[in-house]
Amino acid sequence: MEKRYIIALVLIFVILVGYSLIMGYIRGEEPKVEEKEELAEEEVVLEKEEEEVVVEEREQEEPLQVEVEEIVVEPVEVEEPQPVAEEEVEIVEPVEKKEIPVSVVVGEILDLTLVNGEIVEYHFTKYEKRDPEDKQPLITNEVKAPPLTIEFESVVLQRIAGYGFVPDKERIVIGEGKDETLTLVAEDPSDPERKLIERITFHGQSYMLDVEVETVGLEEELEKGFRVWAGNFYDPEDEWNHKNVKVLTKVGDEKEKDELGKDSGEIAHEGAINWTALNSKYFASIIVPQPGDCKGAYIYRSKNELLGVVAQLEEGKPFRLYFGPLEYDRLKGYELSLEWNVDMGWSWIAPISRVFLKMMEWSNRVTGNYGVDIVILSVLLKVLLLPLTQRALRSSKSMQMLQPKIAELKEKLKGEPEKLNKETFALYKKYKINPLGGCLPLLLQMPIFIALFNALRNAVELYGAKFTLWITDLSQADALFRLPFTIPLLNTDKFSLLPILMIVAMVVQNRLTTQGKGGKKGDQQKMMAFLPIIFGFIFYTMPSGLVLYWLINTVLTILQQHYMVKPVEALKEER
Repeated sequence: MEKRYIIALVLIFVILVGYSLIMGYIRGEEPKVEEKEELAEEEVVLEKEEEEVVVEEREQEEPLQVEVEEIVVEPVEVEEPQPVAEEEVEIVEPVEKKEIPVSVVVGEILDLTLVNGEIVEYHFTKYEKRDPEDKQPLITNEVKAPPLTIEFESVVLQRIAGYGFVPDKERIVIGEGKDETLTLVAEDPSDPERKLIERITFHGQSYMLDVEVETVGLEEELEKGFRVWAGNFYDPEDEWNHKNVKVLTKVGDEKEKDELGKDSGEIAHEGAINWTALNSKYFASIIVPQPGDCKGAYIYRSKNELLGVVAQLEEGKPFRLYFGPLEYDRLKGYELSLEWNVDMGWSWIAPISRVFLKMMEWSNRVTGNYGVDIVILSVLLKVLLLPLTQRALRSSKSMQMLQPKIAELKEKLKGEPEKLNKETFALYKKYKINPLGGCLPLLLQMPIFIALFNALRNAVELYGAKFTLWITDLSQADALFRLPFTIPLLNTDKFSLLPILMIVAMVVQNRLTTQGKGGKKGDQQKMMAFLPIIFGFIFYTMPSGLVLYWLINTVLTILQQHYMVKPVEALKEER
């Protein structure tokens, strides 16, 4: 084996050498060994000479490079070029940044912590905190761009802001009907007479903040404008559901809803920007500039990790920030179309959804429990829709009892489809049964169900709202206990009891609907048997308030079928 390896290596070497000699001969380049050595010596001499020349050139060019670097570092400051160059050096080694926290309590609705004018922590006091694992995209600690982060177009102002702001007070408590202004000042260390000032005004029992930016001795720098962050969301593990995160911008009279795909990039809106908003499912951070002051709105997206919303403002003009829950009536009261941020479904469904929400609010003034309000609403709707559901269930039950006669016709008229259809319709006419009678009333109820679905699924009023026992938050799936594993496909480790009860109730309802005396179980009935499982799968991770409604509605339908629905009298007599 070793001899063969040696022979192979020798052959490879011979082939390579032979190939190089032949190619050199073909090209007319066959230098002698002495010539190669001479060439090598000449190359060494040339390399040494080139190194000496390079050294000499470097020695000559070193002072020139210093001058070039000074020109590059020095910003374009016609007024005072030399001090600016010194200030730019300070950027490399800045003084210690001031970070003084300010606690702000606005009535009984809002609790904020600000540092350098930026909202770094928040708690909407009116809405109790939910599961700490639930992530709300408005503020993150990983990315330093929380709501009210201001980025100045002026390098000078941005540098001064980087030194930090000193607040005039470190705690503010605002009562109802009162206003309070927080003033923050940042000084230029090289010239204390030059200052950057931010003023944030809070209003009692309001989530709207008024913000002004001023300068002393730097007015021309402020005219360059600045960018304001509405907030951001960051999740490197890609666990957040972007369907619960929305970015809306009102441009003129149009609402621009940005699709938040997985690709990185920037979305820009230009024109008459009325406001731009970053929304979670229940809360929002909305930048509201003065009319005509906003040059553009920008949405930054880095895959599924980072999402940020920024407004570009001109000349340091004042602006407002709404930072609070998506309460429809409150937002509509500002008369700025901010209520567009509340998702209540399609435009023709949304009014119905708001009616249901208003009904629950009225009821809640008496009960104080939104779970009880959902039960009351379910019973009220069942009563209001009783004529429609009664007709649909009666038609369904009559069709069920007519199935044996239809089966006889199919057996008798096998192979004669036209005659079968004629006889079947004659049978319907004889017993005064409309085959679509069970579908039409249900179709009429669909808008009502969809509207109620939107109201219960997206209403911030249910955020943190308790019902009873283990149902402590109607905006989340209920959790009787946690499992030691994650349920496949559902991606949850919670054991939710309400969906299980809903499945049981739907099974009972199907048995009453599809099984009757004299009836046989057909393919459609077998398919209907899987509906409870499908619905259970869909509703398992839905908000418990929505599942509660469906459960109550199903139980009421069972009672209605059992005690109130009777088939056509003629069919009843023939049984």
